[in-house]
Amino acid sequence: LLPAEITKIENVKKRKDLFIQIILPLVIAENNNIKLDRKKLFTILNKNKNSMAEQNWLNSKFKQYGVISKDLPTLKVRMDEIPTSMIIAQAAKETGWGTSRFAQEGNALFGQWTWSGEGIKPANADKDTTHKIMKFNVLQASVKAYQRNLNTHSSYRDFRSARAEMRDNGEKLDSMALTEHLDSYAETGKEYVKILQQIIRQNNLADFDDAFTSFYEVAWPYLKREKIPFILFVSTEIIGQNGYMTWAQIKEIEQESFAYIGNHSHSHDYLVDLNYKDFVNDINTSSASFYKQLGYNPIFFSYPFGEYSSKIKKHISKNFKLVFN
Repeated sequence: LLPAEITKIENVKKRKDLFIQIILPLVIAENNNIKLDRKKLFTILNKNKNSMAEQNWLNSKFKQYGVISKDLPTLKVRMDEIPTSMIIAQAAKETGWGTSRFAQEGNALFGQWTWSGEGIKPANADKDTTHKIMKFNVLQASVKAYQRNLNTHSSYRDFRSARAEMRDNGEKLDSMALTEHLDSYAETGKEYVKILQQIIRQNNLADFDDAFTSFYEVAWPYLKREKIPFILFVSTEIIGQNGYMTWAQIKEIEQESFAYIGNHSHSHDYLVDLNYKDFVNDINTSSASFYKQLGYNPIFFSYPFGEYSSKIKKHISKNFKLVFN
């Protein structure tokens, strides 16, 4: 939740820094989930034949991304990350850096409207106004809903096409270029785009782009300088691979008193899709890697994609003290 104290901080830089400290980990987590989903999608696409578990996974993703036709190229375009700088800039604009009533009362970071769900009615709305500002139980849910909005709504088709073109050309996602396609997000249109670009430039938000793949170079120095407590959940299979941290870097981070390491399985597969024997083997493999590299198995565990069964929960509860989904 956003602390009420943020509305009372008169120093603008301190207020902005606190807002970024709160929002950045949420954005990294959601982009991380999409990144891993996208990796799995491409693995499936490169196979001649898919297993029943993979077909079920694809069907769940078609549903998640609103691809009714089950068209794989469409899913490929929609299932992608949104630049961190762009997300933070929009959250800053829509909430006044965390001070708005919608953000404080409803964890609403992006001003999304709802006509049927639970929401907060704008104070100066006309009597005939039927929409409300969507509210959420936690901030993370607001980030997730925002990403789904940009990745599925027809208003942002040009945004997705421009992003896909960058991918096809092997380019880094450019938030300044991609914001050009957000003129439909607000009634002010192109003026809204200019404000977002100004927020990104003035606050050097592009430094946070690709924060997952460059956590050690970008996010870690920031967290270390501010001594912000955090848990870094690690899937052991990808450690040391291109774009991922090494064990040496993880060990360096783990030395700080405010930094904690969590177990995030070995493969980061959908655990519910594995048979029980393979699931246990996956967890044992990750635990063995932690023992070998760190000398212990973390007490924290986070379910990949937040999914688990009663059988999985029972096993994990016996082996870890604190579990997150």
